[in-house]
Amino acid sequence: MSVAAMSEIEMLFGQYTEESGTYKKQCLLQKAFDCYRYWASALASSYSSKFYYTEDDDWLVLIQLGIWEGLEKSKTSAEVRSNIYYRVRHQISKEIQIIVAEKRFAIETSFDAIDYMSFPTRYTGDQNKYSIEQYWVAKIDIDNILQELAPKNRTIIKMWMEGFSILEICDVVSLKDAAVYNRFNSICESLETKLHVYKDML
Repeated sequence: MSVAAMSEIEMLFGQYTEESGTYKKQCLLQKAFDCYRYWASALASSYSSKFYYTEDDDWLVLIQLGIWEGLEKSKTSAEVRSNIYYRVRHQISKEIQIIVAEKRFAIETSFDAIDYMSFPTRYTGDQNKYSIEQYWVAKIDIDNILQELAPKNRTIIKMWMEGFSILEICDVVSLKDAAVYNRFNSICESLETKLHVYKDML
């Protein structure tokens, strides 16, 4: 963050705390986001590359929430930058804890969620071609692959599987129909690539 941006955020903090109008406060908040734009973009990109089933936008929302909290919780301009830093770090730490907890939960419950009797067994003569254990592994792999999708993409594919219309999906994920179609096609291509090894089990 440049010296000019540091000075600007302190100046914006003073204006933000003195302003009572909702619209003007939103404009000042947007300017605060702009001060951190390059830093926030680099940080979001770094975390989305570490957690490859998330997107830059997922982390940018958390960073902006941290910036807003830093402005709201600061009492003086001298502490605003450190408060923003700590609030952003807090939001990111919370999200990582949630991701880790979800991943552990997915692994721990994958076996419990399996309906063992629903997996077919195939025979070639008297020999079992695919064991029940292989079907369990396939089910866990599929569950984990769905968990690896970005949150919006996971919502799109799950809603489609549950029979929701494209308009209903658009409303939930706040995207236009063309964007949902494009994402859906990309998801299907990705899933086909990752699951092609199980085609023989069908």
